[in-house]
Amino acid sequence: MLVEYGNKAVVKSVRVCNNCERWKPNTASAIPSMMKNSGNAAGVLEKGDAKNKIIYKTRTVCAKCAVVEGKGFDSSIPAAVVVRNNKQVCLVATCPRHMEFSTVLSTNPSFFQSQLEYVKDDARSGGVGGDIEDLATLNAKMKLTSKSDNHPFMFEVGVFENGEFVKRSRLHRQLSEFHRSKPPELNYVLQFNCGLVPKHEIAKLNRLLLDLEHEFKGPPGPSMIVVNMPFDRMIDLASLDNTVLLKSRVYPSVKYFLVASKEDDYIVELDQLVAALSDISDIRLIIDLVLEQPMPDLTQIMAWLAKNRSMIPVVVLTMVRSPTEVYRRMVSEQEEEEEEESSANEAGEGGRATSSNTSTNTSAGVDAEKLLYAISKATKGRITANDMIPLRALGALEPLLRVMGHGRYSIRPHASCGFGTCLISTKTTTSSPVSRFFNMKKLYKQIRAFGSKIGPAQTINLAILRELRSALKASALPQASSDVAAMIDLLKLNGPPSTESIKDFQFMLVHTHMDFASIDASRRCECAVLTPAALTGTGFTAGCTRCF
Repeated sequence: MLVEYGNKAVVKSVRVCNNCERWKPNTASAIPSMMKNSGNAAGVLEKGDAKNKIIYKTRTVCAKCAVVEGKGFDSSIPAAVVVRNNKQVCLVATCPRHMEFSTVLSTNPSFFQSQLEYVKDDARSGGVGGDIEDLATLNAKMKLTSKSDNHPFMFEVGVFENGEFVKRSRLHRQLSEFHRSKPPELNYVLQFNCGLVPKHEIAKLNRLLLDLEHEFKGPPGPSMIVVNMPFDRMIDLASLDNTVLLKSRVYPSVKYFLVASKEDDYIVELDQLVAALSDISDIRLIIDLVLEQPMPDLTQIMAWLAKNRSMIPVVVLTMVRSPTEVYRRMVSEQEEEEEEESSANEAGEGGRATSSNTSTNTSAGVDAEKLLYAISKATKGRITANDMIPLRALGALEPLLRVMGHGRYSIRPHASCGFGTCLISTKTTTSSPVSRFFNMKKLYKQIRAFGSKIGPAQTINLAILRELRSALKASALPQASSDVAAMIDLLKLNGPPSTESIKDFQFMLVHTHMDFASIDASRRCECAVLTPAALTGTGFTAGCTRCF
């Protein structure tokens, strides 16, 4: 895949399955291929214009060709992420058949660009990554180490798919292939997606998960295992006497769809889930909330999350749009275009028009700005867009996690993949964003500078601890000095830290969803989540959009 940042063009390999090799142009043909567009859109993709400021160039697919006409996703075209009229950020591209099309990614260009600016000095951001479709081959060719930039943070595996359990031989092959392909010293999170397991099969699922948890202990096994399933199945799993959730490194995860006008219902259901899990000591629940238009009222769920912050350390929110609605819209546009083409042919005008008036918009359902506004409104300004930092910035914590004995991780998603904040509760405040305590850009630079001084084999000592404390003090906001002092008190070399003032930490993450009509290959090749390739049976694909 060709990705251009400014005037610099680099060739990247794309995390798509092995059936999608044609996504990857060779280095000789990549740059010329950017110039093969025609019409007004060609100028936009090459250098922008008065109304379109290019943020970065990438590749995408024409969803009408791929889905409406059934040609599949094995052919890509040049695309660009642009700021349009200073009002929107759009993914724009030109299909030789369907002309220019665009998808609105954000209605807040300032926020979108600030997320990219946050990590602009990170040498890893926008660099050349290796193709991870065949990690085993690359490992032999490139001798990948923990310093390589293209390793996932999480590996997702389905254990119940298409109405049946996945065969153990297949699960073992997928996990073994992944383990052989990554650096042995690199830690990762393993997620088992359990789907809609029938209720009468929950005990069988539990036995399978117990066996897998036992078999993949220690290097190169996962340091943390996430079990993802619907809330009602999770309640059944938690009720078993020998539930896998009793294992200390196993975390339950529930994906919950929030629907407008059903706000009272989902609070009742989530309360049932918390009650079922509360029988297990020190249990920690990950909540994955999915929303679509019309936007539900988030007031109750935000209050519920704050109330249950001690049990729920991670909350992920994702704004999606209905694939059916997107498909219907594209079919309707396709029919209109064909009628126009037919009329033009009958009038002797030579076929399809090439003006920019043929531009279509596949709707703004992936715009996370609406979700941020809803969160701000629901929390009465307690959490706003200004409190968010790109998930890519969490990569600065890699050396810190390593030196403090929490493992060696690769946390390097694309800067536009998502953003989030850490909510902190103290004696004086409840679930307040970390940005209310620290100057976040200054803290990010301080932590990066601190991490650069830590050697790969370095262990925690008093000198490192003192420097980390100094970095936190230097970044503290004046009005939060007492609370920051309490946070610094958590950093002790020996003995238990004081938790009298700092009670709970909760990470709230907003994932900017990518669907089949908004594919950005630049993001895909830096996806932090990997999953087995569905179509080929071997190899891997990016977890952000799976394999089409």
